[in-house]
Amino acid sequence: MMKNYSLKGKKFLFFGCKSWAHTIIDRFDTEAQITSIGESDSCDISVPLEQDADWKSKVINKLKSKEFDGLVNIGMLTNLDGLITTPLDRWKEIVPPNLRLLYKSIDTLKECLKSSASIVNILEIGAMEGLGGGSVYEAFYKESQFLMRNLAETLGNRKIRLNSIRAGYIDTETTPNKNLRKLYTTTASNSVLLKEVGTLDELTNAIIFFLSDASRYITGNELFIDGGAHITSYL
Repeated sequence: MMKNYSLKGKKFLFFGCKSWAHTIIDRFDTEAQITSIGESDSCDISVPLEQDADWKSKVINKLKSKEFDGLVNIGMLTNLDGLITTPLDRWKEIVPPNLRLLYKSIDTLKECLKSSASIVNILEIGAMEGLGGGSVYEAFYKESQFLMRNLAETLGNRKIRLNSIRAGYIDTETTPNKNLRKLYTTTASNSVLLKEVGTLDELTNAIIFFLSDASRYITGNELFIDGGAHITSYL
């Protein structure tokens, strides 16, 4: 039986958009309606996400509809010097706020979702043990994992699905630093089972799957889009 991957006529929220989020949005079915929320002026609703000020009423008031079919959370980890070179104190400034933001975004925007809607969280695999994230980042991986499972259980009462994508070495196509992109390619060829960097197409296909009716019986799950990097992290 054919599964329905179509997003035609559906409405989705994209939250916490990084600079490359719109390159993902551009890959979606043009007949799907997308409202983006983030700090960038290019977002439909621009709010200071990383501040503790309550932006809930501001966002809700600006949303013309409270009947969205899904929510995509884009990770907000920013201003890192590197997974290994970033000092411990800097990790402590970054990780807890991101965990709070992850919870707050879902807690705020779940009221705008239809019953049987889908939430997709785009997270990173760098926090996993053995991938150079350090103990603080690894703690974020575990905490975000437990948080997602608890939220999935709560949202299940409304038949809202919640799943996470752990992204590995993905070429976001917006990194201007050629040396950094070369480092990504070299690292992937040495440490990823499939010996290559992933593309935004792979990431987008997974998002579409989780947003569509094809995943209507899947919730509380994690999908690794990383060429097998999470397997080698345990070896």
